[in-house]
Amino acid sequence: MTRQHLKVIIRKDSLILVREYMIRKSISSKIKMSIVFTLLFSSTLLVIKSDGKNNSLNQKSEFDQLKLDLEYSEPIFITNDLDFNTTYNFPGNGSSVNPFIIENYYINTTGAMPSSIYITQVTVHFVIRDCFIATTSYYGIIIEDIEENISIIENNTFIGQKYNSVFCSNSSVIRGNNVYNVTSNAGINVHGGIVENNYLENCGYGIRFFSEGMIVNNTIKDCRTGLSLVLSNNTIVSDNTVQNCLTGFSTGDIFNTLITNNHIIFTRTALFTISSSYCINNTFCKNTFQFTEWESEINFESFSNISNNIFYKTDISLLYCENTTFSSNQFLDCSLILFADEHCVIEDNFFSNGGIIISDYIFEYISEYNLETNLVNGRPIKLYLNQTELHVDNIDAGQVILVNCTDSMVENLNIEDTVVGLYLLFCTNILIQNSIFTACEVGIQSIRSDFLIMKDNYLDDCLCGIADNDRRPFSFYGYLTSQTNLLILQNNSFSNCGFKFSPYYMYSTGTPGIDFQWHYELNNVTLIDNLVNGRELGYFINLKDQTIDDRKYGQIYLVNCKNVNIINQNLSFTTIGLEVFNSTWISVKNCRMNSNKIYGIYISDYSDNVTVKGNECNDNGKIGILFDHASWGTITENQCCRNWQGIALYYQSDHNLITYNLVQDNEDWGINLGAEELVGGGYVRYNIVHHNTIINNSGPLNAFFKIEPDKYQAYSSGINNTWYDAKVKKGNYWSDWNGTGVYVIEPGDGDVDLYPLNRPTWPLNNPELYVLFSLVLVIPLGVLVYKQIKKRRII
Repeated sequence: MTRQHLKVIIRKDSLILVREYMIRKSISSKIKMSIVFTLLFSSTLLVIKSDGKNNSLNQKSEFDQLKLDLEYSEPIFITNDLDFNTTYNFPGNGSSVNPFIIENYYINTTGAMPSSIYITQVTVHFVIRDCFIATTSYYGIIIEDIEENISIIENNTFIGQKYNSVFCSNSSVIRGNNVYNVTSNAGINVHGGIVENNYLENCGYGIRFFSEGMIVNNTIKDCRTGLSLVLSNNTIVSDNTVQNCLTGFSTGDIFNTLITNNHIIFTRTALFTISSSYCINNTFCKNTFQFTEWESEINFESFSNISNNIFYKTDISLLYCENTTFSSNQFLDCSLILFADEHCVIEDNFFSNGGIIISDYIFEYISEYNLETNLVNGRPIKLYLNQTELHVDNIDAGQVILVNCTDSMVENLNIEDTVVGLYLLFCTNILIQNSIFTACEVGIQSIRSDFLIMKDNYLDDCLCGIADNDRRPFSFYGYLTSQTNLLILQNNSFSNCGFKFSPYYMYSTGTPGIDFQWHYELNNVTLIDNLVNGRELGYFINLKDQTIDDRKYGQIYLVNCKNVNIINQNLSFTTIGLEVFNSTWISVKNCRMNSNKIYGIYISDYSDNVTVKGNECNDNGKIGILFDHASWGTITENQCCRNWQGIALYYQSDHNLITYNLVQDNEDWGINLGAEELVGGGYVRYNIVHHNTIINNSGPLNAFFKIEPDKYQAYSSGINNTWYDAKVKKGNYWSDWNGTGVYVIEPGDGDVDLYPLNRPTWPLNNPELYVLFSLVLVIPLGVLVYKQIKKRRII
């Protein structure tokens, strides 16, 4: 029976009960309406409740049945060959054709016991099968210091171990087992052998594998890491499914390994090679990677072959690889990032709505990559390297990349649906004009390039139309800039996107890509007559004591400004509505920053004493209001709804006040104090958050990356952040607060709202309006239902 059928039956039965009751008794109209609503409301709750617990009830019922079908046993400890027969009298003789059999036991031990079954120092063959081990101790089964390939563990069910359900220090066969809820370590931890046809759910690691053997046809769900392969060689990993994990597949120091026909789905990172490990002569082929939130990394691969894989919404970074072939892969709605890779072959890959990003650390090896054999949307990648007086005009290309080119012109391009339409790296004195870039992640991007003129270009529906000295506008590696001597933007038109750049430059102080310092000297940028959604691109430097209230702007930048008021602007449908750099005493009031590709309002680079009041920051791709290195500010009376995060403070954003905002229906945290995007770890202090209305924000994916996340609506990390007004002892309204006690903030430093509010504070200045608004909808609906009942002669 479907859920819809159940609803119909329940509601029909409810109305029949109402009809029969009212025929028997004459009651007032108020009582009639009360009964109708009570029964209908109760039936709805019944439907929801029955749907929500089906899976858990079925699993519990299955486990209860297992207990009844099996013989209860105390923990089993075998320390020599004789124990199988003399101590426990298990059937079999220990030969390969007639092994000892341990089967059909139910073992449930507490944390005081190290394991339920412990076997060591044996040389005979044995099988453990069809047991149910529900121990909460450290291990389910430990097998160590035995002869190789004498043990089989099959068709068992494990639940609730702390470290491992199965730990084998020798090669074993582990197949057909079901493993649930191993909190601290791996469901299956084995040093060699065959691991096949197992199901693992809610584990730290699903499977950790060392040495050599086979990992075949396992299903792993809701784990921090699905598959981990370390210090392994001559191993086959095939036909496994990993789903809803933080990391799908982690490798380190593997050699001569075949990884094929695996499916990695819905992970935060699909593929990750442990840093400083070395992986040699491995083959990744015919795997499918789908729906990955972060860029996945393939590190330190040498003489390996990565081919014929499918990547769907799963960006891949090659880092520090050498002599590796990356060929004939399909990238669907995702991209390949090349970073410090030597003597690699990148050929015959197909990109749809994606492309290739090149790091500035591979300059000397880029000619070896054979990039032009790769296709973006069926069109070739055009790479121009070390050329002078180049003229690129109206060419057929899916992407155009210029590296170390000078005194050149690029014009009349028409590029769409790629990661970067035109990419400039180490170029000087380049004119880009009369080109169209549509639905790209970035239309035109320049890195470490000087004396650039971009004019009369049209950029439509990109994440970012033009990005100068900014390595992808939203990326794992963040900013990387050098001094730009001159950049001129003139007569460019942005539609549903905008301009993004860093107004300052930085230089390397050590290790490439890691250790940089900012120079607070302005890049020389000139903006002339550029339009964003038909309105001016506003770029203000060193502005003081001014008010910007002219509604002619489509996007605004403030750089080195002081005491500037921005009011009544509509900065929507661009890349970032308003960016403020290194400016103080700024006021942003009564503006609309909706439906921007990245942020609504971005306050950064030591912009202190900024007031953001009474603005709409809804439906932005990332964050409604972001303070990054911004202190002593006020965020008040704003709407931040349906963003990824509503309001966020990043690194060194201290002493800010966040109050009387509506924060609703954001995909992640509603309010985030300190968890930086992608780089993972902010540090914010002494911020105060109170009297906000915080409703139905989904919260982060929990530690096991489940589809159904823990519903924390806020996050706090740092020192002395306070989630209430200490003077009046009032906090925030939380839609999921149960009405008693404190409200727990997502565990960062254990912060809580000591005084949650019973009512929303939005609409402003009259919390009761929220309740009245609800009644305005409910009462007419009740009257309508009552009239319908009366028509049917229910009296």
